[in-house]
Amino acid sequence: MKQPKMLAICSGIDLRRVGGCVPAFWQLFKALHELKAEVIVTPYYGDEVQSKWWRSYSNPNRNLLDKFATSVYRSLSNITRYESQENIDGHGSRPPLQAILLNKVRKNYIRFRWKVAYSKWKKHLETILKKEKEVDAIVLFSIPLNQLHDLPCFVHKCFDLPVVVYEADFVTYLWSDDDFLQSSYYGVNLQEYDAFVVNSEGIIPKLKQLGARNVEAIHFGADPDIFSPLNVKQDIDVSFYGFGSLLRKTAIEYMISKPTRVLQDAKFAVMGCLNINVGLAKNMGNLTFGALRSFCCRSKINLNITRETFAKTYGTSTSRPFELASLACCIVSNPCAGLEGWFNIGKEIYVVRDQNEAVETYKWLLSSDDLRREMGRRARQRVLKEHTYLHRANQFLTLLNRVI
Repeated sequence: MKQPKMLAICSGIDLRRVGGCVPAFWQLFKALHELKAEVIVTPYYGDEVQSKWWRSYSNPNRNLLDKFATSVYRSLSNITRYESQENIDGHGSRPPLQAILLNKVRKNYIRFRWKVAYSKWKKHLETILKKEKEVDAIVLFSIPLNQLHDLPCFVHKCFDLPVVVYEADFVTYLWSDDDFLQSSYYGVNLQEYDAFVVNSEGIIPKLKQLGARNVEAIHFGADPDIFSPLNVKQDIDVSFYGFGSLLRKTAIEYMISKPTRVLQDAKFAVMGCLNINVGLAKNMGNLTFGALRSFCCRSKINLNITRETFAKTYGTSTSRPFELASLACCIVSNPCAGLEGWFNIGKEIYVVRDQNEAVETYKWLLSSDDLRREMGRRARQRVLKEHTYLHRANQFLTLLNRVI
């Protein structure tokens, strides 16, 4: 199998930008490097990051004006932070006026910014591709395709290279007609792209109906060197980390909020921007990639709470269960369609469907250190056997070799 040279245009590569798929990109690129593939990275948002696993080019639109505008927008976002469908009390409500106005400002800013910026991206790609010899493919990692509307035609015509899309949020974008109309894929001709990499088996038929070719599910995983167990004191009984509570309201209530009031002697903790009532659980603040490993290993039970759109679409992976398993954590999850394809339910991971099941499962697991350790050991062994990023990188290279 050929080890190709790939130009990756990423939504971001700076780990200081918490959230999204950036940690997954790091692990995939590291694995590709270990398999002798050459990776060149240029970020679509934020700053470039140099690494021993890839070479990096700068973001052509990362200038002082852009940095200032982004900083102002983020500050306003923190002030008017609002997640549709649920507020701090867990009840649905209309967004506040300032959030509506901010959203309009954001949309107009993005529309203006990328009308001006797209020409810079074309010149940027021309510069890279003329300088770099024998690039085999361009891969777009979670890029808003409607902002680069004719990119595949431009690349095909000028450089005769395949353009591949790697997207982890198609499940959300295609969940309903309204979601699709507001997504960055609305109005995009998917037939122009040479292949699609997705994290969901259940979404593939919809993508094919929309004209996508060569669609393959390559799931998230974990790098067992990065996500390796820490020998630390476990001073937290039950924990959860996540970026936001949107579409997790029901599961958070029955897995965290309500059990904290039943098991008042147990120490519950959460980390991340959870804009919802978490009962008596202690909020440990914002989640950073550096703090993640220690937080999980300090916990006797780690919760996997997957958003409803992902949980209900068959075979849709997220990073969390693989990361927790690689850390040899004892994992309890909400139901996710297809979860049994990655882990043995009842031996490597537990699933609870309501408050009573959650409370009884927590009490049972907290009563036995040996049981939790054995479950964590089995989960990590499963990752080592089937779910490392070396496994995922091999799948990825097989796909690339079919289209180059």
